[in-house]
Amino acid sequence: MEIKTIKAYYCDFCGKRMLSASWMSRHEKNCTMNPNRDCGMCGRPAPLDELIEKYSGRIDVKKDDCGTIISSFKPGAEFKTDDIDDDCNNCPACTLAVLRQAGLNHSWILALTGEFDYKKR
Repeated sequence: MEIKTIKAYYCDFCGKRMLSASWMSRHEKNCTMNPNRDCGMCGRPAPLDELIEKYSGRIDVKKDDCGTIISSFKPGAEFKTDDIDDDCNNCPACTLAVLRQAGLNHSWILALTGEFDYKKR
């Protein structure tokens, strides 16, 4: 049996693993979980803090006695995924970054706000 030791590099933001430090550095610069990311699609240099604050905390998430997740909008806080897309100037990478960083990328939340298909956008 042969044992090899390899160097692996992990993204500080999303945990993705790569074997090249230069590729990992490139990934981290544009990672959708990086709060100070530069968008590679639309070139948006500014952080998305305002949009993340605007949309996070607008959904109540509870578990019932059986462990089933129940989610609903807080009163008066309804929104759709398209609203986030509009605020991000229709850039799918920025929209995905807001969804992920605001904690809205779970299937049970997207069922409330509308589906997000990165490839279609």
